[in-house]
Amino acid sequence: MMLGTEGGEGFVVKVRGLPWSCSADEVQRFFSDCKIQNGAQGIRFIYTREGRPSGEAFVELESEDEVKLALKKDRETMGHRYVEVFKSNNVEMDWVLKHTGPNSPDTANDGFVRLRGLPFGCSKEEIVQFFSGMSDHRYGDGGSTFQSTTGHCVHMRGLPYRATENDIYNFFSPLNPVRVHIEIGPDGRVTGEADVEFATHEDAVAAMSKDKANMQHRYVELFLNSTAGASGGAYGSQMLGGMGLSNQSSYGGPASQQLSGGYGGGYGGQSSMSGYDQVLQENSSDFQSNIA
Repeated sequence: MMLGTEGGEGFVVKVRGLPWSCSADEVQRFFSDCKIQNGAQGIRFIYTREGRPSGEAFVELESEDEVKLALKKDRETMGHRYVEVFKSNNVEMDWVLKHTGPNSPDTANDGFVRLRGLPFGCSKEEIVQFFSGMSDHRYGDGGSTFQSTTGHCVHMRGLPYRATENDIYNFFSPLNPVRVHIEIGPDGRVTGEADVEFATHEDAVAAMSKDKANMQHRYVELFLNSTAGASGGAYGSQMLGGMGLSNQSSYGGPASQQLSGGYGGGYGGQSSMSGYDQVLQENSSDFQSNIA
């Protein structure tokens, strides 16, 4: 693997929106103008916890110039799908590949429940109602039970109610969040809040530069929930907003690994899971925080 000059970050792009049947050869053809490090071996597909393709991949390139060429392919189409291309690095790639797929060490204790036999028309609200009466554990007054794996999060408040995960990823660009969790209230509606997980403390701190920035016609408040050296699981830290110290948070409990079943919570246009798996993954996290 060829490394870059700054901390060994390498020359890596992340691809989202690939057809699930996509092969390494098809990715190579898509990036035909770019020099991929080690050819097909430089294409690292991301898999779900069930071992299925997620529609995402990392591509290792030979130089920074090749990265720039690859980024120009952003939103071009492959078949009938448009593909998103983001700048990444070795740290993020290695972390994601380690924590996704059927052999991920996080799979056994990820805090998710799988449901079978759901009606095809089943809604989030019906699943929330099905589990009504379960205990919830909230932090502050936000009603979130988001459980981080990396220990490096930013809480968002004041989001437009129509904001999507993709809007949030774009909001933090060029940073690359690991995943996004949009809060859903007990009534099944979005609350205007979200939790965004980053791979490193440095990325989470950098994300705070967007505090009070606008998304659509609303300004968004950000609260830092990350400490240097944090490694996920049960942890507590103080949430620091752009204007100073805010409420103390305590994201606790077993580390939930939504990555292994939906890296990035779907990364906007292309979910890392399909069918029931996507719905169940989202709701198994959502209903715990949304049941009053």
